[in-house]
Amino acid sequence: GLDTLTVLQRALPELPVVVLTGDSDLDVALRAVRAGAQDYLVKGPLDPELLSRTLLYAVERHAVHRVLSEHDALARAVFEQTADGIYLADLETREVLDTNPAFQRLVGYGADDLRGMHLEDFVALDRADIIAQLAGLIEQREARRGDRFYLRRDGQVLCVESTASLVRVGERDAVCCVVRDMTLRLKADETRRRLAAAMDAAAEAVLITNRDGVIRYVNSAFESLTGYAREDVIGRTPRILKSGNHPAGFYAQMWEQLSRGEVWRGQLTNRRADGSPYTARQTITPVRDKDGHIVEYLATQTDITAEMELEVRLARSQTL
Repeated sequence: GLDTLTVLQRALPELPVVVLTGDSDLDVALRAVRAGAQDYLVKGPLDPELLSRTLLYAVERHAVHRVLSEHDALARAVFEQTADGIYLADLETREVLDTNPAFQRLVGYGADDLRGMHLEDFVALDRADIIAQLAGLIEQREARRGDRFYLRRDGQVLCVESTASLVRVGERDAVCCVVRDMTLRLKADETRRRLAAAMDAAAEAVLITNRDGVIRYVNSAFESLTGYAREDVIGRTPRILKSGNHPAGFYAQMWEQLSRGEVWRGQLTNRRADGSPYTARQTITPVRDKDGHIVEYLATQTDITAEMELEVRLARSQTL
């Protein structure tokens, strides 16, 4: 009976089982199949071909079941361990069916708290908007990505990137959402915007090149000092500023020092876009990535042309 099947499954889980039953025990046989038996045979004279086919089918079905079980276990492990938040919700009722630990941490609710909640309980949209979003997903029949605002349990509002797709969960149509917290990225973007604004407002000319010396950024003070528009120098090298007043060895020594990761400081005579020379006090700093490799060079220039001309006039006056 079913008790024997249970004992066999516990003792030998890898063993396929075929139940042998009498005519009056078909209900028991069907329940045994639902409980995990691969097939059943009715007692009495057995057709050898039927017996062989039944046993072969049982072995094959058990093997398929084992593969599917392993696949399900792997899928569950990925679901549980992925760094992105994932949740499943019923497409019709918007009721949460399942969540992974990353999503639970993201919104501050436990798994039991989330199960049975509705999308409008944590998605910062009203019910009508959520229904419209789901309708659009059904109509397009393809994954949709976008930025959304989610509400944490503590009332904090999170900006997340959400990718929603349609899935089948048992007999239900469901939506699977993968969400990624964008708060840190937005803070980093804001920091970069502020840094860019600060550099653009700086009184000193700022120039950034990649490790090969190709210009990637200049600020407004650089444009004012050199007469070159930003779009005229991006993608070119600082050679466009060379005045010809310095020997090749001067630049070779500069790049040798920079390639060692050392900061270079000195005075340069450069040439503006209109051909006029200017003298600048310059500092070039190697910029490293997290692994310590030089990826960029940051140069700042201060125009000291007027200072140099004043020094020359003072020197001349002292010789008179």
